[in-house]
Amino acid sequence: MSAGTRYLAEKAELEHRIRNGARWFYLLAGLGMVGGIIGHMELGIKIPFAFGITSFANNLVSLLGEYVALLSTSTIMFASGLAAILFVFIGYFAERRSRIAFFLGFICYLGDGILLFNLADYVALGFHIFVLYFLFQGMRATAMLKHYERARTANILPDATISMPKKDAFAKDAPGSNNTVGIKLVKREWDTDVAAAK
Repeated sequence: MSAGTRYLAEKAELEHRIRNGARWFYLLAGLGMVGGIIGHMELGIKIPFAFGITSFANNLVSLLGEYVALLSTSTIMFASGLAAILFVFIGYFAERRSRIAFFLGFICYLGDGILLFNLADYVALGFHIFVLYFLFQGMRATAMLKHYERARTANILPDATISMPKKDAFAKDAPGSNNTVGIKLVKREWDTDVAAAK
């Protein structure tokens, strides 16, 4: 396998991991809202994909009892909605290869899992750990892809600059511009790698 083929294969794999990790944030937002609604219905069912903050708000309302009975629905739904909006926002930027977004999302969901540990909801905690694995893979793939792209750029651009011929030699191809020659040289080297990959 040539260097160009290996680079393209590894790049495609990393991009796949980033997409999978980012899409988990959208899925968590939807599942968390569903879990909050079911939890508020008090059916006695343990929801593994519910947000920890939703369960915490639900328990808080139960402890306060009649004093906040009228606020119970709004409190629980507000907690679920706030967490869902946060994860949608994070997922949007994570899908665009933002390491900061992945890191913030990972920390937020980890903190949400700690709430479940304090509430002794180990089924939901296990689901959190499962999801955290994929979020970590996406975060790690984002860092690796940026490293690969920097390394690839460093390997191409110096060679193109050193081997750049004089302006007169490419007078027909690039009249009046040495920059055009440099761009064509980089493009030719990239096209060669892509052709080798095919």
